[in-house]
Amino acid sequence: MKLSFLLVALGPALAAAAFVHPGLLHTDADFKRVRSKVVDTPTDPWLAGWYKLTNSTYAQAGYTPRPVETLCRGVSDCTQNYPNLYRDAAAAYALGLRYRISGDTQYADTAVTILNAWATTLKQIWGSSDKFLASGLYGYQLANAVELLRGYDGFSAQNLTAITDMLVDVFYPMNHAFLTLHNGAKIDHYWANWDLCNM
Repeated sequence: MKLSFLLVALGPALAAAAFVHPGLLHTDADFKRVRSKVVDTPTDPWLAGWYKLTNSTYAQAGYTPRPVETLCRGVSDCTQNYPNLYRDAAAAYALGLRYRISGDTQYADTAVTILNAWATTLKQIWGSSDKFLASGLYGYQLANAVELLRGYDGFSAQNLTAITDMLVDVFYPMNHAFLTLHNGAKIDHYWANWDLCNM
């Protein structure tokens, strides 16, 4: 019992000590490896994959975000507009990757613009039960884009605080509510995929 209490008490400190930014989906070692194959010594098939990213509509410095105050997913009393966020989250992520690999800050600047637009605009997620898919999926996607920009001079502490606050204030309460209440349904109704995206 004493050991389990100690592990619970030390858990956050141990996790913080073990986590190295960037983390989540990619590490610095990943970026070095990719950079060596597509920038330093361009080599196929890696170069062909790089061109798929650089040719994507979502990885262009001219990308314009479309934030909304109320994100709606699912047939309900609001107009569905959730593609705005999944497209913008995909763009912020693709632009963050492009910056991390190429070092070209114009892509990071556009990703910062996207994240700032959502951080200062989004107030709630609404809709049918599908709103819980939105809170799980898009929150995770935004967090991955944020992680790619950590350490970039153009992504200030104020920017990080704004997007973190939005994720905590808008997304987290919905994630928590779904995981604890399952939208009032039996525990096996949504199966594990809804739970997983909200974790």
